[in-house]
Amino acid sequence: MNDKLVRSFLRLFEVLESERDTAILADSIVDEIYYHLLCDGLGGAVRQFLQQRGDLLRISRAIEHIHANISQQISVGQLAEMVNMSSTSFFENFRAIMHVPPLQYVKSVKLCEAQKLVSEGKKASEAGFMVGYNSPAQFSREYKRKFGFSPSETLANQMATGR
Repeated sequence: MNDKLVRSFLRLFEVLESERDTAILADSIVDEIYYHLLCDGLGGAVRQFLQQRGDLLRISRAIEHIHANISQQISVGQLAEMVNMSSTSFFENFRAIMHVPPLQYVKSVKLCEAQKLVSEGKKASEAGFMVGYNSPAQFSREYKRKFGFSPSETLANQMATGR
């Protein structure tokens, strides 16, 4: 931070001590702080931060949609359109934020929910159907690939591990 910016923040802190001063002066000092941030070499960093924050909010909206629609088929294009991004941009931003591709995340969420359902006593085929799998064989294959055991072995495995 440069001296101008520090002085602006100090003035703002002083103004905030008085209700009357806050009501009259605070907004103009905040504007002054924005001005210094944007003009004194930090503007690029501030713009980049705000862009990342915007991308994070969009990706979080997509994640909420995934969790709220777990039984539905979900595509990258559908998610990208929902958050007003191109499919390529959405894919890159999602992967940068979540560290996995979007469809891998969707599959993982579905399988974790299915595991919870099986643990609660649902039949494997029923749990698979409830999270959007139409093929019990595909569900069982992907479940075993993720967890290392079949859906029908879930309860026995949980008792063995004490979960």
